[in-house]
Amino acid sequence: MDIHQLLDHIVQKPNSFNIKNAVDAYWDACQGQCSDDINSYVWWDKAHLTGGVHRLIADSIAQSGSFATEMEIPKDLDVNALLNNADSKFKSPRYEAKANTGEIDRLIEKMNEEKQMASLSNLLKKEDRGRFVPLRNIDSDV
Repeated sequence: MDIHQLLDHIVQKPNSFNIKNAVDAYWDACQGQCSDDINSYVWWDKAHLTGGVHRLIADSIAQSGSFATEMEIPKDLDVNALLNNADSKFKSPRYEAKANTGEIDRLIEKMNEEKQMASLSNLLKKEDRGRFVPLRNIDSDV
C-alpha cells in the first residue's frame, strides 16, 4: 500500500475523508483555544499526523487485502494429525534445554566478590599518600 499516495489523496480531497483542514496543523491553528475536532485535521503539528489520519491509514491497509495468494484449508483436513505425525513437515523440531552448568551462578558470585573487594579497597585508602593498601587474603601465605 502506498501511504504517500493515500496522504496526497487526503490532502487533495479532504472532504472525501471527512477532513475539514488539510492545510494547517491543529496545534498551530488552535493553540488549545478552539473547539475544532482534532481528527478533522490532517496534521497535529508540522511533523505529525492526527489520530484521525492514522485511523484512515489503518483502515485503508486493512481493507486493501494482501498481496499473497488467498489460501483456504480444506474442511476435511485433519490438522492435528498432520502436526502429530513424526515425519510431518508442519511440525517444528523439539529442542531440549541443556543441563544447568552453574556458569551463570559462578559469574555472578565472581562479580559480587569483585564489588566487595573494590568497596573494601576504598575503605583502606591512605589519605596521606592517596594510595590504596593492597588487601591480603588471611588464608594465603603471600
